[in-house]
Amino acid sequence: MMQDRFLRLAIWVPMTLSLALSSCGGREGASPALPLLVAGDNHAVAIKKEGTLWAWGWNNMGQLGDGTNIDSNTPVQVGTDTNWQSASAGREHTVAIKEDGTLWAWGRNNMGQLGDGTDKNRNKPVQIGTDATWRSVSAGRLHTVAIRKDGTLWAWGWNDIGQLGNGATQESHTPVQVGTDANWRSAAPGADHTVAIKNDGTLWAWGHNDSGQLGNGTNTDSLTPVQISKDTEWLSATAGTRHTVAIKKDGTFWAWGVNQDGQLGNGTNKNSHTPVQVVK
Repeated sequence: MMQDRFLRLAIWVPMTLSLALSSCGGREGASPALPLLVAGDNHAVAIKKEGTLWAWGWNNMGQLGDGTNIDSNTPVQVGTDTNWQSASAGREHTVAIKEDGTLWAWGRNNMGQLGDGTDKNRNKPVQIGTDATWRSVSAGRLHTVAIRKDGTLWAWGWNDIGQLGNGATQESHTPVQVGTDANWRSAAPGADHTVAIKNDGTLWAWGHNDSGQLGNGTNTDSLTPVQISKDTEWLSATAGTRHTVAIKKDGTFWAWGVNQDGQLGNGTNKNSHTPVQVVK
């Protein structure tokens, strides 16, 4: 049965990103323990223990990577390689890293979210650049973020509200560096904002902030990373459509941003511009 083969699960909030734990392989800054399973908006991808990559679901933009645009209600193999290390599913695109550190992408590419220098959709994997230095990658709605083995953070795709964090609002069809720091541990793009954690345990965010999803006490968008609180105890974080959730090293859950449907889990329906603890 499928659940016997695909054991590790990561959550996709529609129009956002799979959990930061999956993007970093479940252990911050480490390679993932296979098998791996991640869900996108309307498709899912999985890596079996032997390193083969599989996908199923909606395939209108080639996000399954099997060379077609035909939907599949059962897993189809992506190529024949057996050296896939990690993968992340976005809204209509998919990104993955091989064991050799090369980065690959496929699916929708209207805003350059694949990072191959074009805006052409791809229905099978294309390599992003020629570097073999990638450690982790995560796909958002229309943008992607990745961390190299040297700890530098990179982003590409849609950037109308600063979700790439490079101080601009121009989309990029190739990876652009976020700042100059080389101490990023994990990163997670949502619909229009991004959150990331540094090796020192500090939490940062940038992009759209209309509902306080950046968590810095304002509702002002930011084109560059802004720190969320002064805490240095953040373990992992992931971005939703207009809210963000994170875990501290003590195991407590925190959330901020839009809360009209109770997505912050703090017992209210009031938005929060700063982290509030999720009710136990």
